[in-house]
Amino acid sequence: MKQLFLYFPILFFLAFIQLDAYGQCDDLMRGPYLLPSGNGQASNAFNVHWRTRFDENMKICYRSVSDPGFTCLNVSNIRNRRYLPYDYADEYKRCFVYDYDTTLIVNSTTYYEVRCADDNEVKGSGKIEPYPTDADDAITAWVIGDGGYRLGFEDCSKAYADFLGDINGDGMMDKKDISDNTDLVIMLGDNAYNTQANDDDNTCNYTYVNCSSCAADGGDYAYKHSVFDPLKDILNNSILWTTIGNHELDYELKYENIEEFFRIFPNIDPNTGYYSYDYGNAHFVCLNSEILDVTFAADVSTMKNWLINDLSQNNKEWTVVFFHHPVHAAGPRYQRNTLMSDEGVNHNHLLKIEGDMRIMIDSILQVLDDHDVDLVLTGHNHHYERSFLIDGYHNVNDPSSPAFDPDDPTMLLDDGCQNCLDVYEASSNKNTFNYEAFNNSYFIKEQNKGTIYVVMGASSKLDNYNTYFDFYNHPMMRPFTPPSTYFNSNGSKQNGGRGLHEKGTARLTILENKLSFEYVAYDENSDSYVVRDRFIMFKPDTSPNPNANQECVEEVHYDGYGGDNDPALPDNTMAENKVTATGSNVGSSQDIMFQAGNYVELQSMFNVELGAEFSAQIAPCISTSKLPYDHIEIANMPVKYRINNDHRITKDTYSFSGPESKLIYDKVYVQYELDASSYTSIYILNMNQEIVATIVSDQQQSPGLYSTQFETGELPIGDYEIQICFNNVLCNTQSLTIE
Repeated sequence: MKQLFLYFPILFFLAFIQLDAYGQCDDLMRGPYLLPSGNGQASNAFNVHWRTRFDENMKICYRSVSDPGFTCLNVSNIRNRRYLPYDYADEYKRCFVYDYDTTLIVNSTTYYEVRCADDNEVKGSGKIEPYPTDADDAITAWVIGDGGYRLGFEDCSKAYADFLGDINGDGMMDKKDISDNTDLVIMLGDNAYNTQANDDDNTCNYTYVNCSSCAADGGDYAYKHSVFDPLKDILNNSILWTTIGNHELDYELKYENIEEFFRIFPNIDPNTGYYSYDYGNAHFVCLNSEILDVTFAADVSTMKNWLINDLSQNNKEWTVVFFHHPVHAAGPRYQRNTLMSDEGVNHNHLLKIEGDMRIMIDSILQVLDDHDVDLVLTGHNHHYERSFLIDGYHNVNDPSSPAFDPDDPTMLLDDGCQNCLDVYEASSNKNTFNYEAFNNSYFIKEQNKGTIYVVMGASSKLDNYNTYFDFYNHPMMRPFTPPSTYFNSNGSKQNGGRGLHEKGTARLTILENKLSFEYVAYDENSDSYVVRDRFIMFKPDTSPNPNANQECVEEVHYDGYGGDNDPALPDNTMAENKVTATGSNVGSSQDIMFQAGNYVELQSMFNVELGAEFSAQIAPCISTSKLPYDHIEIANMPVKYRINNDHRITKDTYSFSGPESKLIYDKVYVQYELDASSYTSIYILNMNQEIVATIVSDQQQSPGLYSTQFETGELPIGDYEIQICFNNVLCNTQSLTIE
């Protein structure tokens, strides 16, 4: 045995040398993942990062989409020691790992590969798209709030992939589809909750430490488990922009987790924790709601002054601000309801607002309001709330701040669904109210006024309902469900229904003067997804059409234009009131634009040929703006026209005809045709515009001809309307009489 013991280390060493002689590299422990280079701004410089277990000779090879072959660079590593994992009893193991990073300049689509330098074996790869430079380039972000609990986050990721569908055509709906539909990944903090050693028995390459009290929140190992492993097929193609949550900072061992956070994200200044960047036609601002911590050299006054200066210099069409702690919320968890006053006589410490939330409300909220930031995204509270388009600084603890009044039009600028909030408030039986009316809200941001606030810290877990006060009752927030009574050891509390207790992530899309947001929840029953909230914010262009070649008139009607022997439609038409057209044709080589102050009506036999470019917009001839598509009416069905993803009538995207409906005995038949995928809803409304029957509800449908029927036997005799909505924005109605 002594001889075997003496020779074993030698044999092991020779075996290791033999492996290395063949140039084999170990698999990557992390990455590759992308970060912005230099000062953290979105520019054409990208940093590629990865990690190995051993000291390897590695290189990165890259080529633009037009290059015939790869160019390769050798990359040096930095040897780091990491506590993997932490343990509050100091039973941790400090391991050596090897981190690599290099900068690539990207001006067009670029493919890259991380290779073993000795045998050229590819260990990781990705694709880098250049930052958008044109204002009309579309931007799509995947927004994740408090995604640190991996099991719950995997549910939300699956739901989001199912929602997007098989984008890349590989027969699966997975994270590769998310990658192909994502320009930005935005995380709202608490990205990595506590992770124990027994999650990975190869954490250290030579010693396994099984600790029962590990809590490496926000640290290096937790990020591997909760972020880099589940997002491996996404972060190699898309940059992760993240804010700092309390779990990045508060659950620390020897201050290591926040230090390791900044090593993971060297683009974030460790003295401040806040930053901003331009991306296409949008300006993104990431604030640090943990700024009170002594870790940061900057204080909240410094951040406030920086924010004022940053927003004052912003010249982008859209401004999105994100940070961890919400400034408007009414969830069930104590200390996280911003409707509570710290000064109340009967309030104990449990009913006071958390200090980090208070500092953002007192110091930052008014700056956001003064600059009419478009969208504010926060996490921390493990549920979903979404406000209307609201204006004004509202702080329950500030005597100079007026309480929010939804009946005050200077505070509630737009409820998103043409005063359906008034119907909700006046409803005597909220159990029968149509809450789907809010699901597809369309906000008009007149004169660039107002802000929408979103709380979505539910991308991996939900808060318990054990509460000391009424909840989900914030008057700024949209209703989701009827109010109800909740009973617990503290007595009965009211659930106001203005919050959504479902896990999910969100898609944020910006295109020109339109911003859309969709909350995609995980549905346990189907193990898939359900879209629980959608809204669109639109900034109307109030300037006249500069290409118009005629005087602005009161109204215009075209009948019999564009046929073989008919006069052609004029290139540009501007009307103070309306433009209508019937029996007319837009030829394949034409570029036609209708602009009207109130509505555009396309009547029977209006045709747009393939290759034509036809657009219609609601905009004034002079200075005042109207609701886009206030009326785009469809008369004398069927009629076919085309609408693109920006919801503007245009060329060669998709078309539908319908609804075509008629009453035969006791059934309503509805027929319609889709030329491209659409979310379709069909309702029957009474004369008070209340939904009395749902035929199809937010159903995703592929191109094709559809027909459905509804038995009317339970409806009283009278007048009704059939309403059919495509992509949750364009709704057409037709009268229906039941005799």
